[in-house]
Amino acid sequence: EAQTTLSGQRPETKIAHPDYPRNIKKGSFFLTTYYQYTHFQKLKLVGQTNTYKQSEGENAYDFTSADISEYNSNYKTDYINSLMGVRIGYQAMKGLGVNAFFGVSHFDFRSWISTENTQNVSTKYPAFTYGVWIDYEKCVLKNLFVTGSSSITYFTTASVITDNNSGEEVIESKLNDIAWDVNAALSCKLWKFYPYAGIGFTQQYIRPLNTERIETTDENGNVLYNTTTFDSYFRGDALYGFAGLEFRIGSYLSVYGRSTFVNPLKLTAGLRVNI
Repeated sequence: EAQTTLSGQRPETKIAHPDYPRNIKKGSFFLTTYYQYTHFQKLKLVGQTNTYKQSEGENAYDFTSADISEYNSNYKTDYINSLMGVRIGYQAMKGLGVNAFFGVSHFDFRSWISTENTQNVSTKYPAFTYGVWIDYEKCVLKNLFVTGSSSITYFTTASVITDNNSGEEVIESKLNDIAWDVNAALSCKLWKFYPYAGIGFTQQYIRPLNTERIETTDENGNVLYNTTTFDSYFRGDALYGFAGLEFRIGSYLSVYGRSTFVNPLKLTAGLRVNI
């Protein structure tokens, strides 16, 4: 039986919004499968070391600030990534989810882009991506929500092929990428649809490592092979906008689509299941 106040009136009962947050209880798990296409442009070279191995010995050359400035002024760098991924999440507290994710990518990285030259690095075998993701959702009005998320991602290729039109033979090529991302958005409820829009920032560090072999001969006509290893560091910083739409079929299932703009262009489609 409900209690009454001294004035004889019953106190107001606060009823939680039925969809806040996502109807997921603390301690619950959820699973998200998704596909993501990314095109990131305007990456900048921040450092490079060339290591030369010859019959006379080994030496190295570090790019100077003038070399780096010349590259960034005359050449473009970008990448295209096609990712199939899975996120496994845990509802740590009301509105706060913690996720671990992994995926398989096809990654195309292009450097030295000009009208005369483009060096392309693409995965010959699957490249692996993994990381962590934190997301938060809070109801601020009856049908208005604020959301935020942050993630850190690591990407590495198992083996890659290189299309290098410089004419030299590439005998080894690897690529690693680490990125962090943070964003915030406003979302509203329209029946079972939740459109949202917001802003985000990302920073990425990409390290391609390529080794070329150059055939030469000594003074006696014997065939020798010299190698040059290019150890490069690229960075991409981007402030972007994004918009998306989530359709919550029920308390346990939803589908969503999302796009970022202008750079990076990132198109995402996914399915989320609350366990």
